[in-house]
Parts: sequence; structure tokens; C-alpha cells
Amino acid sequence: MSLLDFFKQKAPEFSKTHEKECLSLLKDLLDEAIAKKESYRLPTLGNLTVYQLIKSKEEAFIKSLIYACIDELYQFKKNRKESSVYGSAVWDGIELYTQLASHLLRRNIDYSDQELLDLTSFITQRLNKNQFFSSIPFKPLLSKIESNIRNTGLSKPLKSALHALYSDASSENYNYSDTIQINKQIQYLLQGAPELGADSSDALGKYILSFLSSITDETQRNAWNLLIAQLIEVQGKATPSEKWAKEVKKIIEQIEKESLIQSYLNFLDLSLTLLKDIHKKSNQEVAFLSEINHDILKGIIWTCGLINDTRLTAKLDEYGLWAFKKLQGVGAVSVRTGNACLYAFSILPFKEGIATLSKFKVKIKYPSVLKIIDKYISVVALKEGYTKDQLEEISVPSFGLNQGKLESQIGEYTAILHIKAYQSIELVWEKEGKQQTSIPLKVKEEYKEELNRLKKRTKEIEATFQAQKDRIEHCYLKAREWTLEEWKQSYLHHPLLSFMSKLLIWTFTHQEQRWSGIYFNEVLADAHGQPLPSLPQEVKVTLWHPIYETSETVHQWRSILEQHQIKQPFKQAFREVYLLTDAEQNTNSYSNRFAAHILRQHQFAALCKQRGWVYQLMGSWDSHNTPSIAIPHHQLTAEFLVDSDWQEENTNQMGIFNFVSTDQVRFYRDHQVIDLVEVPALVFSEIMRDVDLFVGVTSIGNDVNWQDNGNTRMNEYWFNYSFAELSESSKVRESALQRLIPRLKIAPQCTFDGKYLVVKGNFRTYKIHIGSGNILMSPNDQYLCIVPAKNSKGSDKVFLPFEGDALLSIILSKALMLAEDVTIKDPTILSQIHQA
Repeated sequence: MSLLDFFKQKAPEFSKTHEKECLSLLKDLLDEAIAKKESYRLPTLGNLTVYQLIKSKEEAFIKSLIYACIDELYQFKKNRKESSVYGSAVWDGIELYTQLASHLLRRNIDYSDQELLDLTSFITQRLNKNQFFSSIPFKPLLSKIESNIRNTGLSKPLKSALHALYSDASSENYNYSDTIQINKQIQYLLQGAPELGADSSDALGKYILSFLSSITDETQRNAWNLLIAQLIEVQGKATPSEKWAKEVKKIIEQIEKESLIQSYLNFLDLSLTLLKDIHKKSNQEVAFLSEINHDILKGIIWTCGLINDTRLTAKLDEYGLWAFKKLQGVGAVSVRTGNACLYAFSILPFKEGIATLSKFKVKIKYPSVLKIIDKYISVVALKEGYTKDQLEEISVPSFGLNQGKLESQIGEYTAILHIKAYQSIELVWEKEGKQQTSIPLKVKEEYKEELNRLKKRTKEIEATFQAQKDRIEHCYLKAREWTLEEWKQSYLHHPLLSFMSKLLIWTFTHQEQRWSGIYFNEVLADAHGQPLPSLPQEVKVTLWHPIYETSETVHQWRSILEQHQIKQPFKQAFREVYLLTDAEQNTNSYSNRFAAHILRQHQFAALCKQRGWVYQLMGSWDSHNTPSIAIPHHQLTAEFLVDSDWQEENTNQMGIFNFVSTDQVRFYRDHQVIDLVEVPALVFSEIMRDVDLFVGVTSIGNDVNWQDNGNTRMNEYWFNYSFAELSESSKVRESALQRLIPRLKIAPQCTFDGKYLVVKGNFRTYKIHIGSGNILMSPNDQYLCIVPAKNSKGSDKVFLPFEGDALLSIILSKALMLAEDVTIKDPTILSQIHQA
């Protein structure tokens, strides 16, 4: 049957002229799209003038145009030959008309049940629904059918249409997962209720339907049915509309509040269990929820933000992290509900909501998710009249701490959560003022929920410490500045942050005067341990950085930390400083300081995310990208050029390159490369510090087992790196070692020789490279392989004045062990030491 015959048979009012106009518009649309095409990319429909003309047409014409569009798709596919390549007119036509059919079906036009059956029959006859490039607009077509079912029920024509759309699902097909989801939606619609509820095809749907059927109070049951129907309305929306939220608020007012909260907790608990079960499975087949129930869950989460109950917020906090948790080979299992949690947090009272969003900002590393979090924080900041940075600061939770303690009465016992110092938290139990030696048995048996809540609170405090440590360190690139009162309130006197801020050095500036101080012995003191003078209220407070100090002052601050055993949460007094070199001034617009290194890509990508850089893993497909970090305060972007290793044997089973090689560091403003001398000194230093960290941590030169892995192609680089001249970070490590070693009992056996810490043992003399931790043994520079224990952080017997340099403590551990080499019992190490 031709298109014209179809029009004559099904819609007598359509004339031959009408058909010609449809075909003429379709041709004009394709011609315009091809004319405006850039490279292989067609313009969007909204940018085409012919599409704007189509949008103005009456409903009857749009219905005719859908048939014409499907028939043109059929003709293109029928005539497509193997010689037709991507980007040809044939492919352009298929791509364009597929988009158009979907857009037209999404128009707000009413269809009778018979019209939907006729259209479904025509589409499935023309297009192969089980083919990868089927072009069938499944989702908008099913949406139209669902709308009619909700309004008038499941008629015979609609039932026939659904059966016609049901596809064979085979795991051998490219569109297997999509087909499964579509089939689930069809099965759901075949349930056929005038007011469709949850989908019974998964555990959450069955639980919700069972719950609804168990409600005996008719008024409450009707309200719950209305609520579920409203939740389903969220469909593909990223955020709820005001109309939707208003309707939900109206409905939940009819439901008994405690019952609503408890039911929501049950729904979330079940969903959380399903997520956890998916992560426990070893295979990569993910079957979480049907489309309908996924939407219901998203609506439930949005509603939690409207309800604003601490129990629901805590549950969302837990659920959201699991929704975003990465599953190997799959990624996050439920980004849509994870994003729904972020929205729910954004509409809570701002301090509670921003505190949770800030925690997610540290724990979740997906760039798209970080953008959403930043957007919500910015929106709330604007609404509340703060800057984004101010809002994040004032929203840091205090956890109800009083002088570092939080007391809870649990039965006859008092639980005291005590923060003794930064990252040092104890949970102490008392009964009638007498301290217990451990958690009382009665508490374990009778107060499990309260005990779990306390343990969770401890983990939340630890997570907050980590999140705030990273945030404060990022203040360098933000050029963050505080008034004295702001600083005291947000840092010095904050119930939680005071434990961190008192370990840091701060700079106070007023007019031409400048002071720097750290808090110890209950006062702010300078680098000589002398109390600072009374500071004017007008002073501006910034985070101290060594780039602005003389070497003598930096040396004095380091002595103060060691003298008073102050362990900073991140390197500050011992922070590396990177100044522009002569070579960089000569190259002008780029730095080669960290070029020609070979990095382990997976580790590098993880570290990029941790430090706030944007980078995606590269593989043997079109995936090239450049690690970059935005520096908005200075209108700059920094890039660290890396390239993939195109040797096939160096990809993993997913086709991802195991290694990348490094190249230049560049800075951009308004997408234009700028000269390095234009980059502020502190910004240049901090960016180069990150790049040094990337190389220092992820270089294959740090792999003590490299020579045994059979990859001889990179052995020369491995050896050169393993015993190379020291970078700035290695020089800081050397400075720390020179200060620490004299205080150890092994000091008489240790010397420094250029880039090595030399340790004289009983059997051999050992040269530990300060940059890589690799070891050479005298007299013939034989390599000694010592593999640190898994998750080893090195020696905990020696005080280190800062966190974040695991290699420093590993070097100390190796030195302590090798100085007493007669006590070594590991046969692998001994065989190397005694080898001739």
C-alpha cells in the first residue's frame, strides 16, 4: 500500500495535494539540514526554518506528516546499500527523519485509540522493530498509549497496539537493554487499570502495590493512589515543576504524616537493598527498576525534600551515595535518583542542605554531577544572599558538639562522642560517672539502632573533616579572603573546624601591616612562638602560603611545627613552591617541566578527580581529551597535555589504555593560550604542584616490580625516573627527612648523598632514592625490590608534620628496616641482599 493509498483508505479528508505538501516539506527540511551541516553533524531541528514552519501546522496535518515521515524512513532504509557510509545523504535522512518522527509524536495532540493502533501498525510494518537502527519512536508512542489508558482504560485497539510493539529480546542484539526496558513498560501498560499504579515487574513495584492493597482506610487509600499517580507524572523530568510540587503538597496533607514518613523510609530501604545487591553480584547485568518504578522512586525522593524530616534526609544521604556508586563496566546504577537526592537536598533549609551537598561534592567525582551540585549551591547562595564560598562555610555542620564532645543518653549509659584532635575521635561509655572499658553488652543487644546511629555520626564527622580539608586547601586558587569576624566564626570558634583551623597558619593584613600566626598554647603566635599583637577588626584574613615568605621564615615555621608536634591536615609550612624557570620563560607559553613521563592511566584519572581536574579515561576509540582545571577567580584554565599509548598490548580488556605519556602544561584565558609570565605566581605554583603530584604518584617509575612485569619497552624510562634528579615535591621530602632523621636512633647510620638517603646496614649499604623510594645497594648499585604491604602508609613510629605524603613515611619505614637488616626475615628480601 502506498502512502497515498493509506491516506485515501484511513483518512478520506486528506487530498493528494495534502500528501504532496508533506513530502515537499520533508525534502525541504532535509535539504536545509544538509546545507547547514558542520562536518558530520546535522543541526538540531530547532535551528531549521522548515521545522519552525512545520510546528505552525494544524493537528490533522501533523498526523499526516508523521505517516509521511515514517514512509520516507522506510524508503531510505530499503534503498540503503552497504556502500552508503556514515555522513552520506542516506544516513542524514535516516537521522533527521528519526528525530522528526519522535518530535512530532511528542506534540500535545489527542489521538483516538483506533488512530494509535493504525499508526502503530503502519510503523511496525514499515520499520523493523528488532533491528538496531529501527527508528521506531518507541517512547513517545508508548507515552501516547499510556495517556489514553489512564484516561479511558485499556481498549482492544490499544491492547493490540501494545502487542504489536512488543519485541523479541536477545542478548545478541545491540539494543538488548533498551528492548528489555521497553518490554517492561509494555507489560506494565498491559496491566490495564484506568489509573495505573506501580509496575509489578520488580520488587519495589510489588511492595508498593502490596502496601496500597493493605490500606484499610478508604480515605487514606484514595490519597495514596493519588500520590502514586502524581509521582508517576515525573517521567523524564530532571527537576519537578512548581505545579507538580504544589499538587504533591496538597496530596500529602491528606495522608497521616508519620505513616507517610515510615512508608517512604520502607520504600527507600528496599531500593537501597536492591542497589547493594547489584553491587554484590560479580556479573555486569544490571536490573534495578522498571522505567515506571524508577520514576516513582525519583518522585518519592523529591517529596522527601518537601517533607523535610531528619530521618528521610539521613536515608537519602545514604541512598544517594549508593545510587552514584560506580559499578565496574557499568558506572553509576541510578544517576537519575542520585540527582533527585541532590535536588531534595537543595530545597531543604539551606544549612542542612548545603552541608550534605558539600559532602557529596567531595565523595562523588562525576564531572556532570559536580556541575549539578555547584548549580544547586549557587542557586541557594543567590537566594539566601551569600556568595557560594560563604554559603559552604556557614553550612558546615556542628553536629551538636560542645567543647568537642557530644553526649547521648542510651538507657542507663551515657555515650560520649569525643573529638580529641583533628581526625582523632573516640566513643566513650559511662555509667553513673564511671567509664566503661568497652561498648556495654546491654547496649549492643537492646539499643542496636541508637548504637548504629552513633557509629554513623562518627563516620559523618570523619567524612566532614575530609571534605573541609579539601575545601580549605582549594582556597589558594580561589584567593579566598575573610574578615576577622567571619574567620573567627567560621574557623577559629567553629565546634568542628576549630580542630583543623588551629593546625594551620593564617595571614592577617591591614593597610601596610602584615602578621602570620598559628594557634597554640591558647593564643595566636608567630613563627618565633611569640603571641601576635591585638589585631585590628579591619584586618583581612587569608590562608598562609610559603611563596610569599623568605626561606628563613619558612624554615622557622617548619621548626615550630616540629617543636610543638603540630601535624597539619595538608602540606602548608612544608608546601612545595614552583617558580618560573629560565627554560619556561624561553618557551614562553608552555612548560615542559613534567613532559615525557609515563603514567598509569587509571590511577592518574582517579587522582585528577580528587584534585578537581576534569579528565576521562582514554581507550582505543575516539576518546582523546586533555586534563584541565578551571580557575574562575582568575578567569583562567590550566591544561596538562597527555597522550594515549597506542600499542594494543597496553590496553585492558575494556580497551582502555593502561598508560599515558605526558607533555606540556598550558594556561588559557578566554580560550586563548597566555604567556606563563601572565599567570599569578601562586596560581602557577599550585597548578605545577598538582602536576608534580600526578607524576610523582602515578609514574610507572614508582612500581618496584616493574622490571619483573615483562614490559621491556619502558624499562629505560623506569630506570631514569627511579633514580632521577629530585623534583620540587621530592626536595620538600628531602628537607623533611633531613629534619627527622637526626632524631631517630638510626641517625648515626644515615647520610644524605644528593638525591639519596644512604643507610648503612650490617650486610650492605643502601641508597634510597628520595623521589621514588627505590633502592640501590652498594658496592655495585644492585637494585633491591621491597614491596610495601597493601594499603601501607609507611611508618607510624615517627612524627610527621603533615598529611598527604605516603612516600615519605614509606621511605622512613624502609630506612628503619634496612638499618637493622640483620632482623629481616623475609626470604625474598634476604635473597637479594645476599646475592653476590
